[in-house]
Amino acid sequence: MSTEGQNQSPPKPTTAPDHPLVAGLPAHLTALRRLGTGGFGAVYVAHDRARNAEIALKKLERVNPSSLYRFKQEFRAMTDLRHPNLVQLHELFSVEETWCFTMELVRGMTFDAWVGGGRPAHGAETYMTTVSGNATEDLRVEAPIPTVELGRMPSTIQFGVPAERVFVEERLRAALAGLVAGVLALHEAGVLHRDLKPSNVLVDPDGRVVILDFGLVATGVVHVHQSYDGPAGTPGYMSPEQAAGAPLTAASDLYALGVMLYEALTGQPPFVGSVGDVLRARAASVPRDPRTVASGLPDDLADLCMELLAVRPEERPTGAALARRLGLGPAPAAERPARGQALVGRRRELQTLAAAALDARTKPVFAHVHGPPGIGKTALVRHFLSTLATSAPEVVVLDGRCYQRESVPYKALDPIVDALGRYLKRLPHLEAAGLLPRDTRALLRLFPTLGQLELMATMPRREAAPDPHELRRRAFGALRELLARISDVRRVVIAIDDAQWSDADSAALLGDLFAPPDPPPVLLVLTYRTSSAAGAGGSGTAGAPLGEIPAALRRSSPATVSRAEVDLSIGPLAPDDAQELARGLLGAEAAASAIAVARESAGSPLFIGQLARELVAGRRSGNLSLQRMLANRVSAVSDDARVVLEVLACAASPQDEAVLAAASGLDETRVRDALDLLQKEHLVGATGAVGARVAEILHEELRAAAHASLTP
Repeated sequence: MSTEGQNQSPPKPTTAPDHPLVAGLPAHLTALRRLGTGGFGAVYVAHDRARNAEIALKKLERVNPSSLYRFKQEFRAMTDLRHPNLVQLHELFSVEETWCFTMELVRGMTFDAWVGGGRPAHGAETYMTTVSGNATEDLRVEAPIPTVELGRMPSTIQFGVPAERVFVEERLRAALAGLVAGVLALHEAGVLHRDLKPSNVLVDPDGRVVILDFGLVATGVVHVHQSYDGPAGTPGYMSPEQAAGAPLTAASDLYALGVMLYEALTGQPPFVGSVGDVLRARAASVPRDPRTVASGLPDDLADLCMELLAVRPEERPTGAALARRLGLGPAPAAERPARGQALVGRRRELQTLAAAALDARTKPVFAHVHGPPGIGKTALVRHFLSTLATSAPEVVVLDGRCYQRESVPYKALDPIVDALGRYLKRLPHLEAAGLLPRDTRALLRLFPTLGQLELMATMPRREAAPDPHELRRRAFGALRELLARISDVRRVVIAIDDAQWSDADSAALLGDLFAPPDPPPVLLVLTYRTSSAAGAGGSGTAGAPLGEIPAALRRSSPATVSRAEVDLSIGPLAPDDAQELARGLLGAEAAASAIAVARESAGSPLFIGQLARELVAGRRSGNLSLQRMLANRVSAVSDDARVVLEVLACAASPQDEAVLAAASGLDETRVRDALDLLQKEHLVGATGAVGARVAEILHEELRAAAHASLTP
């Protein structure tokens, strides 16, 4: 196992090999060596010429509808979630049949090896099997660590206590705290990991704990997640409710932490025997106290271990209680754009959207929801969709988000089709069969994850068109037919968030879906950021500005075709609503502070949330000041990032990376690293591929704070 320092300069690769290790990669990536393989994927060290750095590259080796769906979900769940104990993901792309995403390269040991003093405490590979539905799949290491070849899971889980038990208490306590901090950050962001185990947790030489491998994550979780695919996870670490396919809560992940802690303390799993016996015993009882298995264990860790392994989820410690036990203070949150913030006010906008939904019963309706970053566009649309789904169960809501750091076909529609597949999968067999289009083969070629619906693959199909243009025409027609059939019996709402990152192919597909004659009566809600940079170059490598979507919709639906268009420009909250939102974040007793937060924020939900977090964390005393808070954020970034931010503040307009390098005096690599950091901190927005981005400061208030920090 490598124990290289994470911050050492990576060696520069030689010329690209004649026979690349991974074919079909974008020009700026070269795979250097394989690190590990899994049931569906392999991880490589790769050189990223745009970043001039080594990164980890995860490639989907076995492409089928289920594995591809999970692969995309893994990236999308984590792409903009930033926390020191969570691996950072960079970009997702597909080139023909090749699907990959890149992430930070973590050089370190697995959790059990680290707490064991540098070597695994036991033969952990026995547990490394993933159960998906009723199938058991081989699972090899899916993390950037040396390859471990594994066979089928044995019929028993049986370990003896090592002759000399080894764990380093100082390492265990520190690593457990980092692991818990990362898991609680996931839960705070509405994410369940569902596959925590030692091989999915690395510790670098500095002791930083990093959680990775999010192939089984469940997203959008507030309280309970119900899986529609049966049990999923690794048998040795699954909670009783997870093994039973029951609804899951955050407590299910905490059970897996309990198993990991038990193994670290004792050198063996909590239960032994056949897999079936282990799962049955786990559902009925707690294991032996670890102090009866190994002597000299710290009482506080042994007690915590037993509490985490309680059979009933509600009897396990809460995240907040666990954080207090480990001295973490309040449950730490992951930095993510404010997408889950509660909605306050916006009554007029909600009424407009509700009227649009009623209007869409007989014709297509296009609703444009736009405004500056952090103004509450996403919260508004999510609240509308949630209310609609609750009050009108006959409505089919297909919502998704367009991701900036994706380069995949039809990137704005791809998550929508995934949602469509989930909807069809939940329907009774005969009802789903009656909705399917005639040309399923062409549709599956464009959107293969629909193949998760077995019915789709078994229906009588036309032969696939060999010509790509004909294939595309037939696939567009099939998707249109499918939406039309659903809209015959249900009301349909399609919502695309962050549509400013769309591509030209998505615009063309949307135009065809609503072209005459007889376009399906659907409410299409497009949420996008109004920003000068958004129109300067589009998204990623696609390079198509948002303007192509409205233009395509108007071309597809001329004035002679019955349709409607709604424009909602979202502005600051009214003062009373801003105070109500602040009170909800601070607590009803903090009325005076809520008034100050509302006043300083100028009605921006983003700034209300940031100021409230400053107050709750105790980082602000005296007079509350948005400018002072923003100035502190500017001063907290690295020197290079601050220089780039100051250049952008002086420029007062979007600038590309080459200009930023020339104006700042930094080389291009340092400018790229600075922009990466500023984007992750949500201080700067940038469009385009790494190495050719156009960047700008997102908020005028931040521009003023950065400008004020300049010396004469």
